[in-house]
Amino acid sequence: MEEGERLYEFDKIKVTFEPHFLDSSGNETNGVGADLYEILMTIQSHPFLKSIPDVEEHFWNMFVVDALLGNPDRNNSNWGIILDKDGNKRLAPVYDNGNCLNCKWDEEKMLEVLSDEKKWRQKVIGGVGVFLN
Repeated sequence: MEEGERLYEFDKIKVTFEPHFLDSSGNETNGVGADLYEILMTIQSHPFLKSIPDVEEHFWNMFVVDALLGNPDRNNSNWGIILDKDGNKRLAPVYDNGNCLNCKWDEEKMLEVLSDEKKWRQKVIGGVGVFLN
């Protein structure tokens, strides 16, 4: 970021949504959770985001790439919007990818998964959440 610019993480934007809205379970929420419905509603309707092109496309691109890379750590506080000193807004570059590609696995864990097709399928096809094991 340049001098005078400020990062607004998505979670800080989301909790300012007024009026509070209902989550996918029908409960009133203040926006602190990671409910997909809340995220999309915020992206599509929050006044702070209205003037920024492609926010929803950016979100889904991050979502897909995180799934492909096995990044279990994408949350509302590690993506956002940069506001420059003139008040112009833009999408922040993607950051906080340090937990992807099973970076916490040692060689023994990798060999264990790669040598067992059932485990391999579970880890690769089973979803990002299983990459935490």
